[in-house]
Amino acid sequence: MTNIPDDVVKVHVTSTAVPMPETAQYQRVHPQMFRATTTDIQLYTATLEVPIMGWSFSEPTGLAPATFDLYDGLDPTGILIASITLAASESTRDYLGPWGIMLRTGLFLDMLTGAVKGSVWLGKPL
Repeated sequence: MTNIPDDVVKVHVTSTAVPMPETAQYQRVHPQMFRATTTDIQLYTATLEVPIMGWSFSEPTGLAPATFDLYDGLDPTGILIASITLAASESTRDYLGPWGIMLRTGLFLDMLTGAVKGSVWLGKPL
């Protein structure tokens, strides 16, 4: 078993993908949590380029679906990273692989319908 430093968050991901080998590099992950929102929110403003490694989102009301977009930017004119739709009470946890997706400007959540809460997992700044 590989020795993993204590300051590395160990993320267990259940998927049908091939698991990472023991020799793979582990990325330090810094969770950025946000409370339930029905409005747009700036989740991160980049001072350095940083990879988004994944996220965990849930629809907290149990009453209606939630639809939102994630952008690399400060508003919805940035580069679209993902469009996500959750049914009432649904949740999702997605890991973007060992390298993630590089954020150059920031991370903006554009709330289109409903409510969402969750956390995004940011890697080590470059």
